[in-house]
Amino acid sequence: MPGFRRNSRARKRFNVEIPSKMQPIIIIASISIIIIAGIILTGKSIINRQEVAKKQEEINNIIYNLFEEEKYEDVKPLDIEMPDKVINIVSIGDVLCETGILEDAYDKNADIYDFEEMFKGVKKYISNADLTIASVETNFVDGEKYSGRLKYNAPLTLLNELKEMGVDIISTATNHSLDYGFNGIVSTINNIQKAGIDNIGTSKSEEEANKILVKDIKGIKIAFLSYTYGITSDKKNLEESPSYALNLIEKDKIAADIKRSKEEGADFTFLLMHWGDVESSVQNEEQKELANFLFENGADFIFGTHPASIQPMEVRKNDKGNSIFIAYSVGNFISSREYKNSNIEMILNIEITKNAETKETKLTKVTYTPVYLLDRGTKSENRFKLLDIKKEIADYEAGADTITEKEYKRLLQALIDIDKLIYNK
Repeated sequence: MPGFRRNSRARKRFNVEIPSKMQPIIIIASISIIIIAGIILTGKSIINRQEVAKKQEEINNIIYNLFEEEKYEDVKPLDIEMPDKVINIVSIGDVLCETGILEDAYDKNADIYDFEEMFKGVKKYISNADLTIASVETNFVDGEKYSGRLKYNAPLTLLNELKEMGVDIISTATNHSLDYGFNGIVSTINNIQKAGIDNIGTSKSEEEANKILVKDIKGIKIAFLSYTYGITSDKKNLEESPSYALNLIEKDKIAADIKRSKEEGADFTFLLMHWGDVESSVQNEEQKELANFLFENGADFIFGTHPASIQPMEVRKNDKGNSIFIAYSVGNFISSREYKNSNIEMILNIEITKNAETKETKLTKVTYTPVYLLDRGTKSENRFKLLDIKKEIADYEAGADTITEKEYKRLLQALIDIDKLIYNK
């Protein structure tokens, strides 16, 4: 039973021997405590769900501490309202392994590519989630040289670092998916799967393409779908690849996939859309029209990538009264090409709740962690680094010297800019 072993260990650490004469008194008192707590907890109008969950945990601790493990099944659970199921999903934008990133990661003494320092400052925000999904706009192709320009191919150490940070799903439907043709897709998927990560958006077989990825997270089933507007590599790569290899933005297919995800038991359908203009900080008309289409066809969350800048975000209500969130773009997460606002990043935090009584699942909260991609120049060691903006500002104001005054002012401005980008001010 969840939590049982943890509490059992706690009981063993505090193993106080109780005199035999006192045991009946303690047991009677304990039962009284449980009965009283049960009466208190049944007052639904007085105690909210958080209080119920807290009291349930306290009662569980009493039970686990007073009864031996083999007698646990004899204890009947209290008849109280159980708390809703709540999960947290973290989503990050495009991870690009461009030339500058490759050069910065290379350790010539060890002859390896090490990406740890770049992500170190924000790792905790990614690894603490129930599930993390990332858009990765590079390939992992065996037998090809590493490349960060035009054709993207990255070392497996980048993939391993993403896994180490806590990334569970990678969206591979991007304009660079077919940089190395269908063989590149197969190799990339194989390496992602070997790393213990799921992928969506590209497929190495028709069987894989026909499967919808549904993850059961604490009893909440989330379907993940991913599509791209097209490719920027040689168009022959698309023409010569099987039709199932890459999920293109095709309305009929997307509508059918959303419908099928619901039929297969998904409580919530999460879409990743690789769309829009790469240099724009606002959504274009095509994005708006597609967002309307996805909303009308049952998408529960729309997460945009490809534009290097954060773009506006909005919340709509569907016919059930549930909130549908649209992030037209969360920008690049890490890259080395300079576009306007491309160094202002975010980690999106998404809370999804399943009602214990109605079993209805809906979006209940969306927040973000503001991040800044620091570039200290080509001659710097550890040139690129993702910074937790608020932490770095607080540390600097407390006297730390991890950033310069000039960088401190940049971070202050970034907090202002990120708000403007989200609300299109």
